Amino acid sequence: MTGRDWLWQNCHVPLHTWEFTRSTAEALFRRTGFRVAEFRRRHDVSNERREKLIEFLYVPSRLLTLPPLSRLFGTRLEFLIQKQ
Repeated sequence: MTGRDWLWQNCHVPLHTWEFTRSTAEALFRRTGFRVAEFRRRHDVSNERREKLIEFLYVPSRLLTLPPLSRLFGTRLEFLIQKQ
């Protein structure tokens, strides 16, 4: 657990996306001539097999996959944008 492999799995590198806040992303879209047509949040957790201790650390993250929590607190921001 003290090796680096667990960090790569937990952060989903290279799948982990560093993202803007919603307001910062929307401001960037506006400045570049786009408008946000739709927005949603979601949260995905990899289903890969892990050691039991590491799997235990994923429990809070798995709660975010529940639809009501995912819509409010999901870590993936998805925008549908249109050129103005």
